[in-house]
Amino acid sequence: MKALSIHPEWAFAITHLGKRVENRSWRPPAADIGKCFAIHASRHFGGSPGEKRALRQIEALRSMAKRCGWTDKGFDETLAAAASASLSCSAQRFRGIPVGSIVATARLVSCRRPARIPEPWAFGPWCWILEDVRRLEEPIKCKGRQGLWSAAALADAIAEAKASPAGGAPR
Repeated sequence: MKALSIHPEWAFAITHLGKRVENRSWRPPAADIGKCFAIHASRHFGGSPGEKRALRQIEALRSMAKRCGWTDKGFDETLAAAASASLSCSAQRFRGIPVGSIVATARLVSCRRPARIPEPWAFGPWCWILEDVRRLEEPIKCKGRQGLWSAAALADAIAEAKASPAGGAPR
């Protein structure tokens, strides 16, 4: 099984907010279309350490969730509290958003340009379309890598992990 490291705020959007488009600057290998892969939440919000960057990314996630029609008041309050809290981003979790862990599995069904996708999460330049997203009940701690990487050593743990369908449609 392969894995893809994604900034934790966007991995959270995939597992909890119904984000089914992963925006990348590159197309996936054709051989990986139709296959399942693991979603790894990277260690740092926005891709770099630093509290200010993390707070900006949490606010961006909150704004995007609203734009996509997500109106869950509890979720909005949680993100607002996270954005205003003075927490260290190097902490294991930032208000419950896992980092440095496999958090889900998904099937990559296609790759398209954003103009061909009527979806607010799509901005490209390449949009990886995800289906069958399953959130792991307990994230699996591991180091990530750039690009699609082999998670073969974790395949048994991923297969044995309890998973449930990821959050979906906006409320």
